[in-house]
Amino acid sequence: VAHGLSLAWAARISPAMMFAVGLGGFFLRLVVIVWVLVLLRTVPWFSAVAFAASVVPATLVLLLAEARLLSGRMQADLWMFPRQAQ
Repeated sequence: VAHGLSLAWAARISPAMMFAVGLGGFFLRLVVIVWVLVLLRTVPWFSAVAFAASVVPATLVLLLAEARLLSGRMQADLWMFPRQAQ
């Protein structure tokens, strides 16, 4: 939800800002995943291989779902033009 709201905010500013926020959000997700991996490595029941085998496909599916959801609609749905006073 936070990533979607931040993308909506960035879309009102410029396409470059939207790109930066989108890339930053993806990078932040990866940092959180690595942080969780490092924290859980000390727990005896944790398996890094099983964690990677579940997180990598889930991340790819999420990335593809977001790309499919936004493909073809970004130009029409995200641009906002100020109304002219009459």
